[in-house]
Amino acid sequence: ALELIEAFNKLKSNHSELELHFIGLNENETRIKANGIYYHGYLNKSVSLENDLYYKLLSEAMVIINSTKDWGGFSSTTEAMYFYTPVITRPYDEFTETYGSTIDFGYFIDQHNTLSNCIERILKNSKEEQLKLMDAAHTRVKDFTWSNYISKMLGLI
Repeated sequence: ALELIEAFNKLKSNHSELELHFIGLNENETRIKANGIYYHGYLNKSVSLENDLYYKLLSEAMVIINSTKDWGGFSSTTEAMYFYTPVITRPYDEFTETYGSTIDFGYFIDQHNTLSNCIERILKNSKEEQLKLMDAAHTRVKDFTWSNYISKMLGLI
């Protein structure tokens, strides 16, 4: 979170409209309060208002970012992709096993691309480039639904 906040603050001077929304994190965990940073804590999808907020954030996000080195949040990233949200993440095992070591729906944070660089690339994309990333994200996971999963499981049984 601290790395993400640092990148956000660096980019905010040139992109005043930027907002950073944390899901699953509270302000008291970072002790950083700044204009444009919002902490939502854990959002329980079984609570109607929290569910609505969760899906509003996913569907309106320009990008989902997980800069954590040791934990990828695979299911939440995949869910965001279903809502046409491009991805910035580190290339962790579970992610690369499923989506490959190169992706066409976002950017990997690695030795060549810092978190700030990846975010800047998203911000500088033309509308056409952004739409390509969005469509690619959804296309990669559109079949990751419960009904498809259950059908495959029943087929195996």
